[in-house]
Amino acid sequence: MRKLLAACSAIALFAIAPAMAQSNKGAKLVGIYDSSIPPKFVGTMSSFQDLVRVYNHTLYLLSYNRNGILKPPLFYFTTTNCTGQKYMYATNYSPDFAHFDGTTVWATVGTFPTQYTTVYSYDFGGEGGCPTTQETIPVLPAIDIEPNHVTATFVAPFVPHQAR
Repeated sequence: MRKLLAACSAIALFAIAPAMAQSNKGAKLVGIYDSSIPPKFVGTMSSFQDLVRVYNHTLYLLSYNRNGILKPPLFYFTTTNCTGQKYMYATNYSPDFAHFDGTTVWATVGTFPTQYTTVYSYDFGGEGGCPTTQETIPVLPAIDIEPNHVTATFVAPFVPHQAR
């Protein structure tokens, strides 16, 4: 895993994410492409269900399958009617997970919270409904990390290609 993260960091730093890359030990990375003509680079395979993609010079993990980026994100709110600032569950993953709601890619902002927040409602990425709850959990503000919404233009199915 460290080799993969190091290789992905190198890809991000040299701004050649769409290119296939090889680590210095000869292990080949697998790029995930969509079915556009010509195919668009989606990300680098991290596991059989996660890929690494660069947004704003930062690496993020996205869950995917052959049919596309998996959605939706789970948003929490400090109100009872799913309005106001969106929050997402905070994790200590590195790279952190990003979530796609069909239009927008969301991620958390900030470091893991030392104090938990009480939330009163939640929403699965605009899928409808607004169940109420009262939980005190580690959340961080959620932001749109891809203002140009390129991820929404990817065409399924996704196809892996290994570097040669």
